[in-house]
Amino acid sequence: YGADGRARVWDGMHRGRVPEMVKAGDRPFLFGESPLFAYLYVAIPVADGGTAVGAILLRADLPGQVGDVDDFASSFRARTGEMLRLSTPARARAAGVFDYMHEGQALFSLTVERPAQADRRRRIVEDGQRMGAYAVVLAWLLLVWAGRRSDAWLPWGVGVLMALFLPVDVLPGFSGMASPGDVLFRWIPGGTLARVALVFLALIVAAGAAVHRGGPGRVPPWLAGGVAAVALTGLVTWFGGAASVGFLAGEEVGWVGYQVTMAAAAALVIWGALWWGRGGGGGRGRALLGVVAALGLGAITGWIAVGTPGAPGWMPLLWCVPVALGAGAVGRVDRDGSGRVVLWGFAVVLAGTLTVPTAWGQRLEARIDTATREMERLGTGVDPYLRFLLERLAEAVDTLDAGGAPPAEMLYRGWRNSGLAETGYPVWMTVWTSDDQLWDEELRIGMGGADRPVVANQFLESSRMSDTVEVRRFDSFEAHYMAQVPISRGRVVTAVVPPLGTTGAESLLGPLFGSLGPTRGPPPRLVPLFEAEAMRVDPTPAWTRREGGWLGERPLRMAGADYWAHIDVPVSTLPVLAARGALLLALNLSLLSLAWWWGAQRAGASEARGGVLPAVTSFRARVTLALFAFFALSNLIFGSLAYRTIAGASQRASRVLAERAAQDAATSYYDLGRDVELLANRVGVDVVEYKDGELWEASVEELVSLGLYEGWVPYPVYRSLLSRESLAETTTTALGQWEYVTAYRRLPDGDVMGAPVPLQAGATALQSRDVVELLAAAVLGGAALSFLLALLVGRALTQPIQTLRVASERVGSGNLGIRLASDRHDEFGAVFRAFNRMVRRLRRARRDLVRTSRRTQAIVEDAATGVLAFDAQGVVTLVNPAARAILDLPIEVGKPLPDAEDPAGEFVRWMQTYFRDALGEAALELQSGDRRVRVRARRISQEGPLAGAVVSLEDVTDELRTERILAWGEMARQVAHEVKNPLTPIKLSVQHLRRAWEDRRADFGEILTRNAEAMLGEIDRLAGIATSFSRFGAPRALGEEPLAPVDLARVVAEVLTLYDQGSGAVRFSAAIGSEVPVVLARTSEVKEVLVNLLENSRAAVRAGGEVRVEARRTGSGVVLSVVDDGTGIPEALQSRVFEPHFSTRSSGTGLGLAIVHRLVTSWGATIDLVSAEGEGTTVSISFPDADRAEVSSVHGPGASGGGPAAGDPTSLQ
Repeated sequence: YGADGRARVWDGMHRGRVPEMVKAGDRPFLFGESPLFAYLYVAIPVADGGTAVGAILLRADLPGQVGDVDDFASSFRARTGEMLRLSTPARARAAGVFDYMHEGQALFSLTVERPAQADRRRRIVEDGQRMGAYAVVLAWLLLVWAGRRSDAWLPWGVGVLMALFLPVDVLPGFSGMASPGDVLFRWIPGGTLARVALVFLALIVAAGAAVHRGGPGRVPPWLAGGVAAVALTGLVTWFGGAASVGFLAGEEVGWVGYQVTMAAAAALVIWGALWWGRGGGGGRGRALLGVVAALGLGAITGWIAVGTPGAPGWMPLLWCVPVALGAGAVGRVDRDGSGRVVLWGFAVVLAGTLTVPTAWGQRLEARIDTATREMERLGTGVDPYLRFLLERLAEAVDTLDAGGAPPAEMLYRGWRNSGLAETGYPVWMTVWTSDDQLWDEELRIGMGGADRPVVANQFLESSRMSDTVEVRRFDSFEAHYMAQVPISRGRVVTAVVPPLGTTGAESLLGPLFGSLGPTRGPPPRLVPLFEAEAMRVDPTPAWTRREGGWLGERPLRMAGADYWAHIDVPVSTLPVLAARGALLLALNLSLLSLAWWWGAQRAGASEARGGVLPAVTSFRARVTLALFAFFALSNLIFGSLAYRTIAGASQRASRVLAERAAQDAATSYYDLGRDVELLANRVGVDVVEYKDGELWEASVEELVSLGLYEGWVPYPVYRSLLSRESLAETTTTALGQWEYVTAYRRLPDGDVMGAPVPLQAGATALQSRDVVELLAAAVLGGAALSFLLALLVGRALTQPIQTLRVASERVGSGNLGIRLASDRHDEFGAVFRAFNRMVRRLRRARRDLVRTSRRTQAIVEDAATGVLAFDAQGVVTLVNPAARAILDLPIEVGKPLPDAEDPAGEFVRWMQTYFRDALGEAALELQSGDRRVRVRARRISQEGPLAGAVVSLEDVTDELRTERILAWGEMARQVAHEVKNPLTPIKLSVQHLRRAWEDRRADFGEILTRNAEAMLGEIDRLAGIATSFSRFGAPRALGEEPLAPVDLARVVAEVLTLYDQGSGAVRFSAAIGSEVPVVLARTSEVKEVLVNLLENSRAAVRAGGEVRVEARRTGSGVVLSVVDDGTGIPEALQSRVFEPHFSTRSSGTGLGLAIVHRLVTSWGATIDLVSAEGEGTTVSISFPDADRAEVSSVHGPGASGGGPAAGDPTSLQ
């Protein structure tokens, strides 16, 4: 504010006028209050002499329909549950007052209105019950979650008991339906609507779980329908007798909960009839006929309920027809989840067609009863309840006056505290001064535009003199009751209540509160009768059906005149009723199906998924859902846009109305002498005038005193109007649940005129709601049609795929004679033709395969080699006669190998080991009597160990005999060749001795000695040849000496010690790593192998050469190498070095390396040779790991790689 007290700039929302002391900045803190609002002001001086002010909203006392705003007292009550009373320090006289101080001065006083002991105890008990209820519900959920299928009845039985005895009135969401005065059911403990709703909800969940427990009975459909109809009739009667008239005619939210609860109970009855009455089945036609019949009966019931009003009590008996049709049509519902869901959905639809029109008829009947009682209250008859309310008003006014309340606050709070605010009675309240006929403050509620009743000031003097409260009844058109309350300083408060129906449809606090008034229809109205018209004697209201609802009439005599009293009970049009019914059906279906599905999921989640998920995840379902999503999305977009358009149209209409009112008020401002009340009467809305942007005056001055109007024009709007950037501006403002549009217009003198208009009010709200319900029903119907269209299109798209699937299954089962229709001209026609071509090729391929299989079978049958085929489990899949003859076993196809005695038993055990160890290839030789059988096994596929195997059995007795004869022949030739060489010098020596003897040589002794030594040398040579052949031809039998751990480092050291003692020119060395482990072999044989290799290397190395023995560890075992830098071996001869009698030197038998090869392979090791001419030779022996060597020693050398090949020298054994 400036130094002159005028506002310069502002922001935020302030209700009512700002106190002048705040504008001047006289005090840094100030508490200011009006009947509706209380603020704490903070004022700080600024440099140019002005004042910066901030206002904090401490309290708001608005009518209950408006709701809470963001004030301190409401926030405090929400957090603590305690009510704060704030006032000026002078008015705070009660005990327990706290003063808010600043620099020793009390700014305001507050009192914590603590509840009474009984109220506090009740609240503590309710809190405990609420926490206990939460704990019970949580424990039950854990029981349901952890329950086993074997005890599935336990959690659901506990759930029903919990619903019967749980304190539902303390649970959120149920407290509004927990009043016994609204609904009270017999035969159920604490039978409020909330209790019954929870019980039936628990029963539905249990029903969803019960379908997984056993099968249904077999009751004829007609009997099931009859029993269900009788039960439904009793159910409707039970519900109708439980609900009070006020509840059925009251808030629609409660009535919707009542209808849903009735639908839940009816659905359980119908579901039981369908479940127990499943007959022989009748197809989809009868089920559809049942739904159509139910919809028709529902439409008839609704039409009767609107036209009667109320539906006859026998109407539910007609539902025996759709229930019987449904029970006969459903037949044996599939055991999967989808069939049970369809069954429950069918029951919910049938229940909804009954409960929606029935509940609507009960509501209409209750509204007519309520209107009848309201008509009976018309006139100036005795009204004890109104007299009681006026007496309470007098007590409240007297209390407020004693507390120092200002007149406006005294009238407003007296009206609220007395209970008149909840009844809708119009009242004119006035505070009269001690001077006769002068009034200090007035408050008109529901009487806008009317003149003050004449009786208001007729008894002021007598009231001052008696100093007692008086409540008078009048037989007047303008006054029914009047209360006179004398207060302090000779003042009197009067409250005049006119007869109902004599005032207009004004809202409680001016036109701005029109959106908060009741929406049940227009108020009663009185029509005077002319003298010529005869008055009906019977005062009972008569009801007549007419377009748009029901009209009630009754004769009334008041103030010496006769009147007709009229009241309307509006009824929506048939399209709106149909839309509302469709929405309620959809609500029932969604809520009840969700509860049932949850129970089914928890009781048998795997079964539900097994039945529902495949139906949802199939290709047809995905196509249908995709199409439905496409159609539904466009439908939803259209609906949302239409709703926004409708909502925007209402707001635009309010904005246009406000702008027109502001324009008319500005135009007539000077014509009516700047009288804002006359301006408001002309334009039909409230008018507010702002000077310099701040609230100046309004057409309803009481609302200014109450502090309801905004304290200033929004600053951007004010700047725009002041600078003439625009002629008019509009804003939308919310106060709690109350929304209104204000149009501002600049007046010629620089002031601003504001015209606030509610966004929606009365009939306009009803019309908007009807349009919204029609739109929602249209969207819902569009979604249903979209789903139906998606089903049809999905079926049309997937039908060819289904045909292909069936045809493919038949082809897979071996039926190659199938043929698809190829006369289609779309893409599927080409697919069908390609399928037919594929089938033809398959037929030709099968014929060729059959011929090839027969030829192969014949070859296998006639083959001398035995053939066996096994699958991955070792079951015989193929066997030929040769295999049976070789093994002499009764082998049967389709069975495993039978147990048998050796030698066939050895084969059976070997095959079991083969499959157990998942071997790839393996070989075995069996001795069967005098016959030798060679067995080879190979996997059919190398992709994994689980493939089958093919086994060949070959009788190699003759082959081995032939090879042995050939080998002995070769051996004899080699022996003869080797023996022949020493015999020649022996023969020559003997001949030389004989000639010397015959010649009587003198040196015969010397010749004898020389030739004897030569012969002995040759004889030693013959002994060595015999030893070598004996060593190679008959080595130590395998297993005579078992394999044992050998320390290579120690063995190498011992062998090299012998060579180190020599004086040759060849150097010998060793390189054995410390990490080299022991190997499995025979120590003596390892030494023999090393000596052979070292001798060969020494013979190949020139003078100064080196022979090195190395050993190292590898990933697969240990490698022992003998490396020399000798002459090397030509590449062409390297493949023959291990053959018997092969040598690159002229001396020797050529058996050394052959013996080495034989010994190394007997250990399960391998030997390799790498050589390059002129560079040297490396001979490597690879020992496997000790554990692998043990396995090899068990299976033998041929267990993993096959037996010896033909021509291998080891086959000589």
